Amino acid sequence: MKTYSLLLMLSLCSTAGAVNTLFSEHSTEKEFKEGVAENILINSQGILSLAPETHIVTIEQENPWVINDLVADSQGNLYAASSGEGKIYQLKDDNTLESIFCQDDISHVFALAVTSNDALLAGTGGNKGELYLIEKDKFSKIWTSDKVSYIWDIIISATGRVYLATGPEGIIYATDSEGKATQELFDSPVSNILSLALSKDGMLYAGTDSAGLVYKIDLATNAVTVAYDTGKEEVSSLAIDQTGNIYIATAGSAAARPGAKLILSENNPPQSTPETGSDEQNSMTADAKIENTSPATTARIRKPQPSQPDDNNNMVVKLVPEGFVEKIFSGPVVIHDLALDESANKLYIATGIEGKLLTLDLSDNSSAELYDSQSSQISSLLLANNRIYAGCANAAALTIIENTPANEGYFISEPFDAGGPSAWGKLYLEGDNIADNISIFLRSGNTADPENGGWSQWQKGKLEGKCISSNIPTGRFLQYKLELKNSNTDQVCKISEVKASYSIANQKPVITDLDIERPEPKPEMPISELKKIAIRWQAVDINQDKLTADLLIKSRGSENWIKIAKELTVNQYIWDTALAPDGLYAIKIIVSDQLDNPAGSEMTAQKISQNILVDNTAPEISELTLTANDSKCHVLVNAVDAISVIAKVEYSLDSSPVFRSALCTDGLSDSNQEQYEFTLEPEESGSHIVTIKITDIAGNSKMLTKEFRN
Repeated sequence: MKTYSLLLMLSLCSTAGAVNTLFSEHSTEKEFKEGVAENILINSQGILSLAPETHIVTIEQENPWVINDLVADSQGNLYAASSGEGKIYQLKDDNTLESIFCQDDISHVFALAVTSNDALLAGTGGNKGELYLIEKDKFSKIWTSDKVSYIWDIIISATGRVYLATGPEGIIYATDSEGKATQELFDSPVSNILSLALSKDGMLYAGTDSAGLVYKIDLATNAVTVAYDTGKEEVSSLAIDQTGNIYIATAGSAAARPGAKLILSENNPPQSTPETGSDEQNSMTADAKIENTSPATTARIRKPQPSQPDDNNNMVVKLVPEGFVEKIFSGPVVIHDLALDESANKLYIATGIEGKLLTLDLSDNSSAELYDSQSSQISSLLLANNRIYAGCANAAALTIIENTPANEGYFISEPFDAGGPSAWGKLYLEGDNIADNISIFLRSGNTADPENGGWSQWQKGKLEGKCISSNIPTGRFLQYKLELKNSNTDQVCKISEVKASYSIANQKPVITDLDIERPEPKPEMPISELKKIAIRWQAVDINQDKLTADLLIKSRGSENWIKIAKELTVNQYIWDTALAPDGLYAIKIIVSDQLDNPAGSEMTAQKISQNILVDNTAPEISELTLTANDSKCHVLVNAVDAISVIAKVEYSLDSSPVFRSALCTDGLSDSNQEQYEFTLEPEESGSHIVTIKITDIAGNSKMLTKEFRN
């Protein structure tokens, strides 16, 4: 919540003694997300609008863990692959899911693809990875391999060539829609190829597990290169646009848990709590040389991955055909799938572990939470039939997200806090298409939580342009509710800022700190600088009034305060104590809000410091005795100061510029009367002079010179 102040000569509100109209606003994603929203979309730029209409299709009397993949044929028929009982479902016209494929020995169907004649290809996993062809009511197993336990992804080229991403040997196979003429296209040095994407110019991209690599395979030459190293544990999804830009999503476990695909197995269903991958999952990487042969085969190398500067976030990066990379999204989520809508220039991001569907505007990389699922994971996405289909896990379900806004939605704000009982004025909205699409309600209270009671009833505000007026009661807190409606036009209502005006009855400022600071003595510092004391203070005002300060001093024993500075607008003052008589002084600061309040209604606060010593008089030498004996001279010095402690006594022989310190007789200089003794040993016999310098803790000093003969 931001708070602003505007000085007015006349108050807009009725609170007595108040002349400042203050403003608090909500305008950022963080501020709006502290409120409660229903069918409201809040994007990363802090703009509120109606969210899309959604429908949830549950799977009755079944036990699936996760919807792994979604596809649609040319007729718009939608199919969903699941784990649990390894079923494939078809979405019927009544928005129910009907099982069309089930085998007793299959627990996981990970991948689906649609052939040119609308047949389905299904890749399974678990004990055995198998490829099935499903046509109408018939299905048959058309391919398998002893090297394959998982078929993670399937992609079909325009010529009908089928490419399979597999594990745990990390091999990409090429085959046809009948599982014939199969070849090992690429044997990678990692355990699993998780995702595939194919460009129009015949470049096949493959995302891997723990090494977090994206390979590029030229299908014309079978040349293999590493297109990008994400530095994460998994490349969970790839999407490609018509110009060949690749969008790469990661699912590193540092953000929450490993990606869904790697933790699905016969005996390890997905969990809804954070967990880390196995040692094998977390330790594999690839740095072996990739040979440009067909099929490409390399050794598997495993070693710990180096730490990354952004370990706690997963990301989406854009890889352009020229090889340059731009990070377009980063967040503490696991990304399971991507779906690209080129017509709207948007990228949809399916995440866990809170099951949120995010949308990314590719024109400015602003993001928004499009849908918050009741499931803990959104595991798969599909754009089809002018809809977004989201497959979910824990609990497994299918969510249909329409391309039109919901009929209505509401947003209830986090309360504005004025800091004290206030008169609330107008509410101001910034945004587009506000008229006729929104209703505003307000209430006030004096407790932070409206749900605890004691607040006024919701009152509907009167909207005039972008200004809302109301007559809600005085209170410390204000809360607003926005009700947005779908006008069934292209005029979408968007709110980018809500600003509330208020005024608080004038209240006393508060002095939070008063500090007196003497300069630290240094040998080269002039005595005049030692006499300057810095007085610093901090004060706050709940009305945000401008504050001035007066400084006063009083010596001990006096009844009168003497003003040494007035109407200061800065929070420090340098007092030259050389201009004051010796003594102990108290310093008083008086802070006033007089600049922002009419005469007679200003308020003040004051604070008094501890006593400080002002001493501008040098100490005296009350006794100086010199006793010469042979080649030596014993010196006895008695020093006294009126009010300060004697700091030190120094001496110099025969006008030497070098002074030496004398020893205090009792070992400690801690009073205003001290005795010092030392012995002089001139190198030659004859007449000599000794110079005695005495200094007090206030920096005052005095010198005395005396002659002696040895």
